[in-house]
Amino acid sequence: MLLFILLLLSCKRSDSRLYSKINLKPELSIIVDSFIKVIPHGNLYNEIYIDKEDPHNYSIILYSGKNSLAGKEIKDNKLFPCVYTEYKGVKFSIFSGAEKYFCSNDSTSQTIYNRNYNYDEDNMRLWIVSDSFNIVTVKDYRYAYPFMSLPLGAYKAKIIKIKHNK
Repeated sequence: MLLFILLLLSCKRSDSRLYSKINLKPELSIIVDSFIKVIPHGNLYNEIYIDKEDPHNYSIILYSGKNSLAGKEIKDNKLFPCVYTEYKGVKFSIFSGAEKYFCSNDSTSQTIYNRNYNYDEDNMRLWIVSDSFNIVTVKDYRYAYPFMSLPLGAYKAKIIKIKHNK
C-alpha cells in the first residue's frame, strides 16, 4: 500500500509545468527587442496576442501596460495564458485563443489576471505586427483589441522601422 501511494505522488505534475516557457524565433525576437526598448518601465503586463487569420496572414499585438489589454475578458472567462516567453529579462504572456481549451492552472498567472481591470492609455504601448506572405509591417497604435478586426485607423498608424542586428 505504501508503495502504491508513493507511486501516485511521484506521478503528480506540478502547476509550474502548466505555464510553459517558449522561445521566440529570430523573426519576432528582432521586433520584440525593439519593442522592449520603448515600453514604459515598471509595467506589470507584457503580452503578445497572435491571431492567425488564414494560412498566410498573421496579426500580432505586442502590448505593455499597467493593466492587461484584455484583462476583463481574461478574468471573467478564466482564459489565463498557457505559455510565456522571456526576452532580455522581460516576461511576455502569450495568447493565441488556445487558452479556452488548454487552461493554465499556474497560480502566478491567475493571481496577476484576477486583479480589477482599468484600461490606462497613458501608461501603455501597443504595436501591431502584420505578417502577410512573410512581408512584415510593424505599426505603433494607441488601441486594438485582440482577435478582432483592426480599427480603421490602424492602417494609417505610424510604421516602425526595425533595425536588424548583424
